[in-house]
Amino acid sequence: MERIDIHDYAKKVDWLLKRIKEDTELLPSNKQYILDYNDIMVSEGLSHPRILKQLDQLFRLAKWLGKDF
Repeated sequence: MERIDIHDYAKKVDWLLKRIKEDTELLPSNKQYILDYNDIMVSEGLSHPRILKQLDQLFRLAKWLGKDF
């Protein structure tokens, strides 16, 4: 039985990925690390809410630090 996504987490994840790709303050290497990590989380079958939380935290941390991971 498939779970119904009433909070539309899949759309939120897509929106955040687009925001990460278009952000000019992030270092290109950090963008790539975050996007690669997204691919790993998807391949492991993590839920959309968990992926959203992890991506958001990495995005905020990368902007706050301003340094290469």
